[in-house]
Amino acid sequence: MTTDSLPLVSIIVPVYRQEQYLPQCLESIARQTFSNWECIIVNDGSPDPARIVEIAQYILNDNVVILHQENRGVCSARNTGIEHARGDYFVCLDADDYLHPDFLAYTVPVLDTAHADIVFVWAQYIGIRHDQLQPNDVHLFWLLQRNLITITTLCKRSVWQSVGGFDQCMESGYEDWEFWIRAALAGYRFHGVSMPLVYYRIKPASRD
Repeated sequence: MTTDSLPLVSIIVPVYRQEQYLPQCLESIARQTFSNWECIIVNDGSPDPARIVEIAQYILNDNVVILHQENRGVCSARNTGIEHARGDYFVCLDADDYLHPDFLAYTVPVLDTAHADIVFVWAQYIGIRHDQLQPNDVHLFWLLQRNLITITTLCKRSVWQSVGGFDQCMESGYEDWEFWIRAALAGYRFHGVSMPLVYYRIKPASRD
């Protein structure tokens, strides 16, 4: 990708004390078979910012933007990254998760051609779980019952702008679920790709 081209997809990676997982996360971005992307890393007050910079520049070279802020939580970090994004589409990827090499190759065409604003995928759990999250249809009725999808979805930036971003008052989790509900209430359309294209880490203290 040339420096003058506008990336279609902005991949937002918030980091707080997850440097041990960051190489695997960023390598999965570097291996994407769809190449029109940028990566924005938001250091949310991690105590070793130099390590984050070292890892990111080694793996992604010049195709990365690294932002630093005081620790304000994952919602703030995601919003900061999206505010600086140049892509029309974005995907949030937590630093302890990683992507299948074809994640963008399968999801971008759906957002380009289908009547959809948000494209979700199946998730392969890693860590202390090894099953899969296999959502089918995502509609407001079902979202009001439970969270159906992970944060790692491909989304039009206009959706984020319209609904007001992630709620930074939500500090105890479920911020992605609340975002999907607001998007559904606003009439935005969800479309699924029935393939496990994201690897979602479950740790003993994780919220599943």
